[in-house]
Amino acid sequence: MTKSRLLGSISAIALLTVAVPPAFAGGGMGIGTITTGCRTIVNGINPPHSVSLTSQITPGEAEVVSVGPALLLCELVTGSTVPPAKGPQPLPTQGVTNPDSFVCYPVQGPNKEKQTVSVTDPFTASDPLNQFQTVTVTGFSLLCVEARTAP
Repeated sequence: MTKSRLLGSISAIALLTVAVPPAFAGGGMGIGTITTGCRTIVNGINPPHSVSLTSQITPGEAEVVSVGPALLLCELVTGSTVPPAKGPQPLPTQGVTNPDSFVCYPVQGPNKEKQTVSVTDPFTASDPLNQFQTVTVTGFSLLCVEARTAP
């Protein structure tokens, strides 16, 4: 993954953390109540927007960033943990109190097929003529779980 694509992915996750209100994906995973699975978008549109972002890590320091093409489609997911293949390790059993962030882990699975979906987001919804973009997505590439930052 190129450095610019990696930075774009991180920026997209940061934007999602700020722009998407928290939603609860159901219980039962034992790894938190807000869990998303992210798929890489192959052909996302490039909206002509800039956004001012502030975060818990740099409070009071707004950063204006240009929005690039859509890179990830992150869905609310539910699931269950399975015994690890890397030997005996304790499974996560609880969520995070007062989450303010997400931590994303790369994942690999058997689904390598690309799928076409139509999505709308705050950037495409602002276009009255075309509120959806049709994109091609891959199988899951990231698993993002709730987190809390500390100074």
